[in-house]
Amino acid sequence: CSPSYPVALPLVLLLSLLSCCSPSRPVALPLILLLSPSSCYPPSRPITLPLVLSLSLSSCYSPSRPVAPPSSCSSSSRVLGCSYFAFFSLNHCLGPGGAGKSVLDAVVGGATPFPSLPPVPESHMWPSSLSIDFRGLTEDSVVQCSFFGLQRNAVHELCCAGPAGLAVPQRLFSLCESADLLLPAWDLGSEQSDTRFQRKALLSVALEHDLMSLLIGCSRAWMDGGSDSDLALLAEWVGLKVGELMDEKYRLCHPLFTGSAHLDTPTLVYFRRTIALLRHLGNLLHSVLSPLSQLETEHAMGETLQGLLTHYHTAVMSWQLLEVIEWCVNSRLLPLSSAGFTYPSSALGRLYDALRGRQQPHKLAIDHIVEELQGADDFLYPAHAFEGFLAVFTTPNIHTQHCLMIYFLCDIAAMEEVKGRFQKLVQDYSAAFRVPPALRSLAQGLWALDHGNFEEALKLITGDGVQWFPWQHSVVMAAMLRGGEPKLALRYSHLFGRFMSSLPDAKLRVSVLVAAETISPALDILRPFQNSESSVELYTHFLDCCFQTKQLRKLVGFPLDDYEEDFFCGYLEDHPCLQAQELLVAFYLQRSRFLEARQMNEKIKPIAMADTDPKVKERSQFRDSLLTGYLRCMPSILLELPPQYLHTGTATQRSVV
Repeated sequence: CSPSYPVALPLVLLLSLLSCCSPSRPVALPLILLLSPSSCYPPSRPITLPLVLSLSLSSCYSPSRPVAPPSSCSSSSRVLGCSYFAFFSLNHCLGPGGAGKSVLDAVVGGATPFPSLPPVPESHMWPSSLSIDFRGLTEDSVVQCSFFGLQRNAVHELCCAGPAGLAVPQRLFSLCESADLLLPAWDLGSEQSDTRFQRKALLSVALEHDLMSLLIGCSRAWMDGGSDSDLALLAEWVGLKVGELMDEKYRLCHPLFTGSAHLDTPTLVYFRRTIALLRHLGNLLHSVLSPLSQLETEHAMGETLQGLLTHYHTAVMSWQLLEVIEWCVNSRLLPLSSAGFTYPSSALGRLYDALRGRQQPHKLAIDHIVEELQGADDFLYPAHAFEGFLAVFTTPNIHTQHCLMIYFLCDIAAMEEVKGRFQKLVQDYSAAFRVPPALRSLAQGLWALDHGNFEEALKLITGDGVQWFPWQHSVVMAAMLRGGEPKLALRYSHLFGRFMSSLPDAKLRVSVLVAAETISPALDILRPFQNSESSVELYTHFLDCCFQTKQLRKLVGFPLDDYEEDFFCGYLEDHPCLQAQELLVAFYLQRSRFLEARQMNEKIKPIAMADTDPKVKERSQFRDSLLTGYLRCMPSILLELPPQYLHTGTATQRSVV
């Protein structure tokens, strides 16, 4: 301003501590000046536009700075400007004749720097990067406008350009380069003029700044109407980004398992950003591949699409793993250290060796859960290391992963050395990852089942009645039956028996019913199978269960149809145990089949008399007396009938198993 001309400018100070200011500076505040040159400069002055000046006082007053700012410090310039000065023209905001209008009063607020992750480029802390909200009062109107700053403006233009903007990417690439938005990996000198290079660089900028609509739009445009080179470029770029993020994942996670690092606040921010980028890539590839899922199988896809599918699985499983690791950090399960949580590998190993030893040759429920994991054939619970256990989250089945994690958290909560510290882990994990309540109850119930708490297992597993695994019902019933709780197994069978229709399931239900001493319902299950190929196997299994539980005697007076009666007689006659054959004699007598009883008694009499047990001989003598009394009451003509006329029944082919 001329010394003879009074300065009559509206002056606005925005007090906002910026990280770009050096702590050693005496003044570390940015200063925003609103100038109305039409009111403070004579008409002969060359400057006639209202301006907003943004200054960084801590840099502006450095002795090494030039007196005049460079001419490229405007926000509309395509270069970075300078580190202490920037101006924004108000002419286009004031409407027609704006150059001659005076700003009577103004409020400038919302001056915020561009949000960048560390390491923050220095240019992102310059005045040209500030976002400013302006409200001004002129002689005839109220003006409201915003200035995005150089970086926000570049991101906005990239988003508005859409897929068409990447067809000829030179302008957008130059704009992002001037805003210092390109990552260091793309600063490759001579390759910057290559169109493929510029497209991949702009895709990276879009990914870093969450422009998912642009990424999905470009990928679909290239899939639908693009050339093979466009799709190959997308696959190449995705592979590059997935590789970079996988390297970052290892760099961030590995120290947590060795106890050599902690997640401080800046690192945690970067950790979450890595999760977000992997999620973006997964969503992008899902949008690309989902239209193909019903049209092409994996084998019918070309090499490029198969590569994208591989990158999709890698991105999805990596972000799931990172989310679980972040939760473990927040729950004090990571990092592993002697002062914090130590993975109890030895204690868990001894515990499950003992549990498996008691269940041999059968499997624990946790072993069935592990079998559901795809691509984890060598995994055995418990894993030798915590890092190896969390590797299950790199497998596709998310429900199995949640079930296995909740099972593990139940183990941790039950360990004596940490008892009371991690009691709420299951609830916290289920809430954080939105685990369905039925799946959480199932995992807790299976843990209780493996550890012998059958009452608690029954209460948890039958809560919502949802079947998550095909083996679920049979494993629960078999474990209760082996654990000496047939009544609990019967209660479970009443609830879920209708879902068990296969041959092994039918045999298991029969075993439960016989063990619970309910013969009639067991026969009701068997009768629909009488005309099937599995009838012999099922009835033999039923009679074996009755023999083992000493309930064959109940069938002597039980109402049986012709098929069952014939099968029962054949089973007892072919059974190697003498008591079963003695029972057959009693069955014939109960059914008034005296001649067959006499015939069977004569068959087993030499065996009984040769036995050294006096009780066996005593029973044989009693049967002789009983049969003699019955035969005296029969007409003599019946005693002379040939054997084929003794009994008419259903012909049955039997095979004792």
